[in-house]
Order: sequence, then structure tokens, then C-alpha cells
Amino acid sequence: MTQNNRGCAFITGSASGLGRGLAVELAGRGTPLALADLSAEGLDETRRLALEAGAPLVSVHGGCDVSRPEAVNAAAQAALNAHGTLRYVICNAGVGFVEPLSKTTLKDIEWIFGVNTFGVYNTIMAFLPTLKAQGTPATVLCTASMAAVLTPPGWHLGVYSASKFAVCALAQGLRDDLGEGPVTVSVAYPGVVETNISANALSLRPTSGTPAPKLSEEEARAATENLPDEFKKPGMTPREAARIIIAGVDRGLTDIFTHPDEIFMHEAYSRQMTEGFRRSAELVAG
Repeated sequence: MTQNNRGCAFITGSASGLGRGLAVELAGRGTPLALADLSAEGLDETRRLALEAGAPLVSVHGGCDVSRPEAVNAAAQAALNAHGTLRYVICNAGVGFVEPLSKTTLKDIEWIFGVNTFGVYNTIMAFLPTLKAQGTPATVLCTASMAAVLTPPGWHLGVYSASKFAVCALAQGLRDDLGEGPVTVSVAYPGVVETNISANALSLRPTSGTPAPKLSEEEARAATENLPDEFKKPGMTPREAARIIIAGVDRGLTDIFTHPDEIFMHEAYSRQMTEGFRRSAELVAG
């Protein structure tokens, strides 16, 4: 492949779901793509769709386990070799997790944070020297979740939510590190989007130190019956979510919400916190 000086979009978790939607959306704008994921089969399909949508150059980087820095570093170097410069670094790879805290294991925690939190950190660190050195406009986009804004009571999202809260903090840490300059940092907070994140989580969840076997569609459907009702509603299409997110990046938004009508949940959480501040002030006053 020859180098392309237009700047590529490096996208983790781009074999399916929102990652694929982001890839196809950017492809339609003529953006060269570097697609990274564990699934080689899924990446091939995303590559086909991206080329059809207008991407001038697409490189594929399978076997990219974002929880392993050496895997991300290798994919990053291969992407830079293929494209030369960066326009977007999209830290999108993630796994879902809905489970009562008492039923989680240490392996679960290490796995969830390994992908959702350390995966973002590893991707940022793999490209940070290049982003600082190239001196051209670029955006780091981190996919969080509405669960990064609050943890809905009764939904058993504590572990997942904790891993996504951390993504927002990492993004701010990156802004502090970059300071004023051509590289901006945005965080996307998707609501319910039509992805296979829940089924993937069930298939990839560690058991005895190794991933569980891939579930059939029927097994995955049965295993997700206990999800909160909100998760069972028809979700936004990945392409529509991607359109909103990239439009937000174009407008320089620091925080981008695919479902802004869900602000009522944030407002309820804010009221709870405000009450905590108020009543704590009474304690301080004696």
C-alpha cells in the first residue's frame, strides 16, 4: 500500500456494530481507514462496505486485542506504515456486561476493564507520540456510554458503568496533556444502539482463563432475556449513531450524545448528587 497524506481514521472494534457504522460513515466522506478488531471475518465485511461507500484506502488489522498493549502497538505501526498520517484515532472497542455484583469474578473485572478502559489507554498511548509530532488537525474519539454518565439503579450495570466512567476521565487526562493545539478529544455517549455487544460479551467472557465458545443465535437470545427492558427496545442503527457522533466531532463537541432525550436520567442523577451536597453542608455547619 502507498502512503496517503489525507490522514486515516484508525478505528478499534470496527468489525461490527458502532465501529462498523463509524467506518462506513467516514468512508462516505472519502476518509482512508485503518480497521482494527479481534475478528478478521468481521473486518473483511467492514472493509468491503467501506470501499463501496467511497473509502480510497482501507487497511485491515485483525487480531487486535486492545487489552494487550503489544497488540495495539503492532496495529498502530502497521496503520501508520500504510497511511502515513492520522486524522482520527477512534477508541471504540468495548464489551457489555450486565450482572449482579455478587455474581462477578475477578476475571470478569479484569476482562471488562482490560477492554473498556485499558483498551482506550493502550490505543491513546500507541498514537500519542505521532499525534504530537505530526502537528496537523486530528481528533481522538473515545466511545463511552450513557452508563458513563450515571449508573441506573436496578440495572446491574455497576461494573460496566465503572469501566466507562473511567473512559471519560482518561479523555480529560488526554486533553490536559495535549493542551491547546491541533488535536482535539471528544467522548461519545451512545444510548441503545443495534449492536451485538451483549452477545459478544457472552461469547468472549473469560471462563477458566479462556474465552467461552461462541454462542448460537438462540443461546445468545436466551442468555439476554434478563437484560433491563430498556436494552430490549429497538435501538438506533449503528450508521445513524455514527452520523450523529461524527457530526458532533465536526462541530468540536467535547461530549456527544446519540440519545439527548435521555437527559432526564442525568438530571435525576444530578438531583441526587445535589441533595448529597446540600445535606452534607448541614453536617459541616454542625
